[in-house]
Amino acid sequence: MVIMLDKAVGLYIPFLTAEKPEIITEFDGFTWYPNTIAHGTKTFLGAPGLYGGYEYTPAAMNKRTDMRVIDKHNEALKMMPRLFSEHGYGVTVLDPPYGNYQEITDLTIFDDLEGVDAYRGKNVFSEGANETRAEFIKYNDIFRYSIFRIMPVAIQKYTYDNGYYFDQISSNELYIGNNGPYMLCHITEAIEISHNEDNNFFIMDNELAHNPLILTKPDYILGETEGEMYHPDDRVYDNEGNSLDLGSDDKEGTYDMNMYAMLCLGKLFDYMRANDVYDNTRIIIVSDHGAGLKQFDDIGVEKSACLLMYKDFNSHGDLNSDNTFMTNADTPTLAVEDLIENPVNPYTGNPINSNAKSEPQNVFEMPWHLLNDNDAIIDMDEGHIWSVEEDIFDQDNWEIVK
Repeated sequence: MVIMLDKAVGLYIPFLTAEKPEIITEFDGFTWYPNTIAHGTKTFLGAPGLYGGYEYTPAAMNKRTDMRVIDKHNEALKMMPRLFSEHGYGVTVLDPPYGNYQEITDLTIFDDLEGVDAYRGKNVFSEGANETRAEFIKYNDIFRYSIFRIMPVAIQKYTYDNGYYFDQISSNELYIGNNGPYMLCHITEAIEISHNEDNNFFIMDNELAHNPLILTKPDYILGETEGEMYHPDDRVYDNEGNSLDLGSDDKEGTYDMNMYAMLCLGKLFDYMRANDVYDNTRIIIVSDHGAGLKQFDDIGVEKSACLLMYKDFNSHGDLNSDNTFMTNADTPTLAVEDLIENPVNPYTGNPINSNAKSEPQNVFEMPWHLLNDNDAIIDMDEGHIWSVEEDIFDQDNWEIVK
């Protein structure tokens, strides 16, 4: 089971567990890797390596100029599903990011893979978000539309703002329902427990941690007003006395949604334990990139500091940490270890391993945009390429190479 939590911040873990110690026991058998980076600061940069391994980091994809980037991206999304399917596993894929470079992911890219079932779970569960959005439109957007219509034609496009009219709540995908993040909270309603000896591989993307939203404490309840909305002194602390700055709505809301995601995962794991499928499941929780809110000044590219947590079969013990240097492109290696002998990428024939990590790793930092259909490389005219190795917390290990 691989769960990608878009934009989840791995370095929040000590603060989340200090505030909610039950997370430590709910994540029974897990190891958290704090010294972990993604190879890009946006999903289209950081997700391919997560799904496909080191052949699909931005730097590696740019070396393969015989293919369009869109095809390399699709190949990355399909690599593990095809590999596990060809080795007898039943495969389920949920909400792969930017299939065929479409914001509403195109699942037809999986049509040629036998034994692979791909689904979109977005909008299935909304936690009342659609009703909230309908009320918002009724009482606010009609007025905003009127303002939009009286603006000069040249600036109407910008005033429209893709239908959001620059409103923070309106543009929050949690309310619009575009990204359906609540699937993670209700995933147990979509799970079927079967008592057979079939092997299964499940991979999903979820945006619950992506957009900041301030929740009511101490229970982190959505939409409730009875309780505290902000942490005292705009800070939280870990068990070592280190503090985390929550002095803006973005920081508070991002922390809150990371907490909400951890609590939802804890409920999933409780459900799996109750149904005797926790011990026989290897679980990887990983993000495509972090948040970059200037809360961790000792990291060269803070937004590349992503989440990586791993639990092996029959692993037990309170959540612990391992400071080994990792990247989210280690995900396929972790997923196949000891399950598939001499695993190779079915598209390239190259071995699946983490050997590339012995060299400095490149992090691509650039503005968000999906590339053109015919682009063969990720053009870095805008942004920077950084190099880092071994210890992401040592500023001397970070270097701009472009």
